[in-house]
Amino acid sequence: TGQPSTKAIANTATLALSFDKPSYRIREAANLTVDLTNTGKFNLENATVTVFIPDAGFTDIKTVTIGQGQALPLQFVVPLPDTMAAGQHDMNVSLTLPSGSSIVQTAKLTVPESALNIGYSGLTNLTAGETISIDVTNTGGVDTGYTSVNLAMTDDNGVVIHQGNAAGSILAGEKKTLANIQVPSQAIKGSVA
Repeated sequence: TGQPSTKAIANTATLALSFDKPSYRIREAANLTVDLTNTGKFNLENATVTVFIPDAGFTDIKTVTIGQGQALPLQFVVPLPDTMAAGQHDMNVSLTLPSGSSIVQTAKLTVPESALNIGYSGLTNLTAGETISIDVTNTGGVDTGYTSVNLAMTDDNGVVIHQGNAAGSILAGEKKTLANIQVPSQAIKGSVA
């Protein structure tokens, strides 16, 4: 003849999120791993894991069953649209049990600004009449436009032997020719910059 008592037994889980890279370019696929661990006292049956990244227009839902004390890695492939802006983008991952209780984990997906590099990888000793190709590479995460106000080549004496400009657009991750410059026929032997 005792007093009735109740004891709540928690049915808990943890979510750990990780991407395969620290940042992404538009038009790439971000590979997300959601590590789900059942830390409760019961099996989790018919639980749903939802990944939602609004800026990417991405939602994916997986239904899972995971035994007590077990871990389950879930893989999600997130295609990043070409309309996605540079910056930190919110991501929400939720685990919802059939009872309606849920756990939400948040993280950020990073798309860096555009980053242009101009380079020349050809010969260092040029002669009159040869053509050099100057490249531009966008190592950043988004497409961009560019304008070169003063694209110049000078000799050792500081004499400008070519001057021009260039403008265009470049995709994230793209390398293309910025300008083809012919060394003038009247140039004398020596180095140019």
